[in-house]
Amino acid sequence: MPAAHIVRGHISGAIGRVAKLHGTDYREQWGFGLFFEARVAAELAACLGRYDERREG
Repeated sequence: MPAAHIVRGHISGAIGRVAKLHGTDYREQWGFGLFFEARVAAELAACLGRYDERREG
């Protein structure tokens, strides 16, 4: 397994990747669908809209 490293700040595409992984896993494990994935994506987008690099770790 490769060593993990922490990258500070926003990385383009990270929010989309998190939404994809979250939606896929919950679909496979619990049968959740479109509404759930859209909700997750909307909440993640709202977080990104409030992102402040000076405050976020």
